[in-house]
Amino acid sequence: MDRGRARARARRSGVARVGGHGGDPAYADEDVAVVEKPAGMPTAPTPEGDRGSVADALARDLLGGRVHVVHRLDLPTSGLLVFARSDRANRALSETFRRHDVEREYLAVVRGRLEAAELAIDDPIGGRRALTRVAVAEALGDGATLVRARLETGRTHQIRIHLARVGHPVLGDRQHGARTSFDPPRLALHAALLAFAHPATGEPLRFESAWPDDLGPWLERLREESRAR
Repeated sequence: MDRGRARARARRSGVARVGGHGGDPAYADEDVAVVEKPAGMPTAPTPEGDRGSVADALARDLLGGRVHVVHRLDLPTSGLLVFARSDRANRALSETFRRHDVEREYLAVVRGRLEAAELAIDDPIGGRRALTRVAVAEALGDGATLVRARLETGRTHQIRIHLARVGHPVLGDRQHGARTSFDPPRLALHAALLAFAHPATGEPLRFESAWPDDLGPWLERLREESRAR
């Protein structure tokens, strides 16, 4: 199936409505589905139940049939996820992620002003190597910075832990940071870019997602306050 037909199929299936993010990119074919996860919605079923997750919505309501969880986003994080729809795709994508042969970039608003325009945080998590590359996207005064964070490895909470360790926790992170007077309504972390080779055809696939609507007014307030100083 060519990409245009796959996108049309994704729209017909309702994949683009998962997450409720207006204009969100979506893709679905016989092997993969790419969707947006909203903050607060689990990626996959939990021990407490199988309903209410993105995987459940795909399998039961949108695409029909089983889907395989290839990777996850933290519960309070929004953004792009890929699921496998066939056994061969699950094997291939699992190997792709194991080799870190996938491009993943996140947008985050962190506390404070970063001194360097770019930095590489190479610091183990749980005894395993973890590498995150961070670049400043926009300075928001002295109190906050919008950054792009690229994962070179994929440890649990990696971006959140790394940014907290260098003194710039993600705003809204109750677990690894601290409250501020300008906290967002939820964790200010969004999976904005996902790129990988199609598991069956090898075709390069690339998806991008804009800053989410639920954090838009809060980010604009930070910008306005920064310009007023």
